[in-house]
Amino acid sequence: MRAWLSEIYVAEDHLLGWRTLLKGRHVVSFVCTGKDLRSSGFNLGIDTIILARVASPEDTVAPRVPVAVLELAKTLESPDVILRGLAAVALRDLPPSSVLPVLPSLVRALRDPEVAVRMRAADAIARQGTAALPFLDALIAAVETPGEHVHVQRSVATALGAIGPAAARALPALAQLEKIPRVQATASTAIRLINAR
Repeated sequence: MRAWLSEIYVAEDHLLGWRTLLKGRHVVSFVCTGKDLRSSGFNLGIDTIILARVASPEDTVAPRVPVAVLELAKTLESPDVILRGLAAVALRDLPPSSVLPVLPSLVRALRDPEVAVRMRAADAIARQGTAALPFLDALIAAVETPGEHVHVQRSVATALGAIGPAAARALPALAQLEKIPRVQATASTAIRLINAR
């Protein structure tokens, strides 16, 4: 995992991946294997590691996937912020075609009070590519939300870029994002993808 950043700040949750764990004790290790030339230190902080069961093995077999996807979409409305975040991550990591029926739930999650849920919902929407076009207005509104966190802005910009040229109405909003240093590169990429003809 490349973790270099140009500044030290409190970041949002970083998914280390899905692991199948056997019962018993486990160890998570972080090893610094080098240093980016632009980095001025070796700083890494871990606040919390969350382990959660989001689905039983039988829910992942092909005939039951739609049921599992619907349950994950319902979980986006849970009062538990951790469950909402995990549901958004799980939906992001499923094949886009299986998530398409619950895309409206992900779009509603763009207004979640928790930054991490909004960011992951936008990431899941980005994986839909042009299929997210019907929700272009909601994505533009998410970009234009006053005071929105840069992580969410980057994820929504990625979703707009993934729609491609059909998202041309989002160009003014993306141009505003280009003025924000920590969003600039993502917004510029989205603009290039939209302007690609």
